[in-house]
Amino acid sequence: MKKNLLAVTKTLLLMSVISSGPVFAQTTDVDTRIGTLEFTKDFANGYPTDATVKKLYDEMDFQRACQAYMWSIPLVGFVWWQHHQDEVMGTKNGQLVYAPDYGT
Repeated sequence: MKKNLLAVTKTLLLMSVISSGPVFAQTTDVDTRIGTLEFTKDFANGYPTDATVKKLYDEMDFQRACQAYMWSIPLVGFVWWQHHQDEVMGTKNGQLVYAPDYGT
């Protein structure tokens, strides 16, 4: 997990350097969609601060929640269809049902 965070951090830094042209001073802040990410000047690679790490983990949690929601949509539709067949139409497991239209 820490390797992924470090890879994201390096990618963000690289993107900021590429988009802004040649930079001779070390970049300490990166503006992103989720806010400004801050990096320390203590190390040569510029490690993220604790606030930046928390912000990146929160963003990863948000992205995972969105993916879980999108992946669950077909399952919810199937469960509703099964409930409709059992409760409304009164079918049992293994029965064949003929529905001449969708209005039933």
